[in-house]
Amino acid sequence: MSVDIEDNILRIAIDISNVAPAPLTLNDWMISTTSTLTEVVLTYSDYDELWKTVTVEFGTQGSISNDKSDVKTNSASGRYFDSSKFQIKK
Repeated sequence: MSVDIEDNILRIAIDISNVAPAPLTLNDWMISTTSTLTEVVLTYSDYDELWKTVTVEFGTQGSISNDKSDVKTNSASGRYFDSSKFQIKK
């Protein structure tokens, strides 16, 4: 995994060549992984000014991007992206 920030895009690149997602489909695994990673990113609100978009890249399988304007807050004041709106772009 690698992480970098360029042009207000926080990129997290993951090598999934050895991933065996069963019992999930690969797409469901990518969505679940993006949800987990972005929840961690959103716990560091002091760094919000550094990015406008978080993109998780899965090599040739695609990527999932989330814009800062899509951040939600739950009843416990935890921040998250609504994973039901995640779209895998190839």
